[in-house]
Amino acid sequence: TNNIGSYTCSCNTGFTGDGVNCTDINECTSHTHNCHANATCTNTTGSFTCSCNTGFTGDGVNCTDINECTLGTHNCHANATCTNTTGSFTCSCNTGFTGDGVNCTDINECTLGTHNCHANATCINTTGSFTCSCNTGFTGDGVNCADINECTLGTHNCHANATCINTTGSFTCSCNTGFTGDGVNCADIHNCTLGTHNCHANATCTNTAVSFTCSCSTGFTGDGVNCADINECTLGTHNCHANATCTNTTGSFTCSCNSGFTGNGVNCTDINECTLGTHNCHANATCINTTGSFTCSCNTGFTGDGVNCADIHNCTLGTHNCHANATCTNTAVSFTCSCNTGFTGDGVNCADINECTLGTHNCHANATCTNTIGSFTCSCNTGFTGDGVNCADINECALGTHNCHANATCTNTTGSFTCSCNTGFTGDGVNCADINECALGTHNCHANATCTNTTGSFTCSCNTGFTGDGVNCADINECTLGTHNCHANATCTNNIGSFTCSCNTGFTGDGVNCADINECALGTHNCHANATCTNTTGSFTCSCNSGFTGDGVNCADINECILGTHNCHANATCTNTTGSFTCSCNTGFTGNGVNCTDINECTLGTHNCHANATCTNTTGSFTCSCNTGFTGDGVNCADINECTLGTHNCHANATCINTTGSFTCSCNTGFTGD
Repeated sequence: TNNIGSYTCSCNTGFTGDGVNCTDINECTSHTHNCHANATCTNTTGSFTCSCNTGFTGDGVNCTDINECTLGTHNCHANATCTNTTGSFTCSCNTGFTGDGVNCTDINECTLGTHNCHANATCINTTGSFTCSCNTGFTGDGVNCADINECTLGTHNCHANATCINTTGSFTCSCNTGFTGDGVNCADIHNCTLGTHNCHANATCTNTAVSFTCSCSTGFTGDGVNCADINECTLGTHNCHANATCTNTTGSFTCSCNSGFTGNGVNCTDINECTLGTHNCHANATCINTTGSFTCSCNTGFTGDGVNCADIHNCTLGTHNCHANATCTNTAVSFTCSCNTGFTGDGVNCADINECTLGTHNCHANATCTNTIGSFTCSCNTGFTGDGVNCADINECALGTHNCHANATCTNTTGSFTCSCNTGFTGDGVNCADINECALGTHNCHANATCTNTTGSFTCSCNTGFTGDGVNCADINECTLGTHNCHANATCTNNIGSFTCSCNTGFTGDGVNCADINECALGTHNCHANATCTNTTGSFTCSCNSGFTGDGVNCADINECILGTHNCHANATCTNTTGSFTCSCNTGFTGNGVNCTDINECTLGTHNCHANATCTNTTGSFTCSCNTGFTGDGVNCADINECTLGTHNCHANATCINTTGSFTCSCNTGFTGD
């Protein structure tokens, strides 16, 4: 600053000194900044900056807590709840999950046995929960399940001629008297089943109340006793195309498109050999498509049948020397000779090519090749049909040209067929004899039933004194009839001609008299060491003690600390113990762990601040800051020598004297003032 006859120097804001020498003021260590309590002060040359601490937002002078939960910037698990705290947040897993909140895993109530599903229901674990569904044969909401009586509801699949018997969770079917089968399928024991009817092999036998009827199968005509094949081809009842050939088969017919046509026999379309290039017209001839075939005509300037066309020159005049099996071709001034297809040589001399031995023929793999002069022929082998180039297997079984027995099955093979006797018959397929299952012991009749041989099969009938379908025969059951004297808490077991009584599990006695066993008092239960046993009628229950979880047989300690079910204070640490937990206040707090209050180290004098520093209590701790005139971290404080640093405000004509924590100024000799 200019003065009259001189000037003065003064340090700028943010600096201290006499103006000639200026040093930066550290507003952060001298606590002259205005940063927020939740902000960090950073000294700069001549000034300072403020930045909000992690978990806070603002300009540093004003800082507000960031709610990570509402902003979604937390790292809590998708199945956890985020709770905002001052400058941070906490995560706790939701009900049905376990973990630290950042990582949460589903609690499988089904495997732990903590569900409440019925004994006849299936527990299905879901994310964070579980569902119960009654097993097949039961109805209810899964927590309560009752047996479905399929018999009274009519939801069984028993045959109309069978009796339905309800069982726990299911049902059984047994054919009524006069019928045979497994209960789901029951057949009338009449002529058709026994094979004593006189229906034709190509007819269907149908039982009636007292007899049977015969009706010829599709493709046959007659009264059922005598059935003859219908020849759809001669009668004109087929659906083959006009350009197809109908072939009668036993009980049916087949359709195949004629040569020059393509399709499935029912629908046939003309093959255009000219556009497909499958004709044999000469290069100097024109191909003309016709219905089912084609014609060739030599172009102008050529002569021939269209398949072979020659230039009207030397070749036409017959002055060439080409072989009889060669083709003469005119050139501009002469002619050339080339052996015809099927021959080899120079054209003047031509020899027949044997396509069969050379393997250049196009006969089918199932055909025989026969060499001819200049060509070859193909004929399908025995068991195949076709033109030799294309050979298809003859299905002797479908055509009825086999020699299999009436009680055998014909199986077509490539080029032939095989015969195998039907079930219930034995032989080589050409000759089949009935198997007597009763004499051979290959039947499945019950030990208390009689086996009767039939043609191709057998029947079973229960012996006198037993009931059933012959495959299954049951004794008269006193237990099911209720004629026994067993105790209400005993099980009746049927024997042949009698019964026995045995007390149920959880009871003791001779079966006629049964008393409850107290497993809890006897110590025969299987409850966990951390569970309580409760006796019930005929059994017992196990329930895990407080602080444990499980089905009572298996009990695991509940970690109240991880699950967040403890009541520890926010400023306390939870420690899991077997069956419980403990709470202890964190450092800087005092209390019983459930209730924790901040320790004021400043008032109690338990801080470590320097004698020349000020202690400031904070939540759970304290801070130390050196008093004015001192510098340091608060724990260690040293006197600032304002005189040597030039941070005093003494007059230029005064002397600065440093004191502990401050300084004094005294005017020099010849000057007066303060």
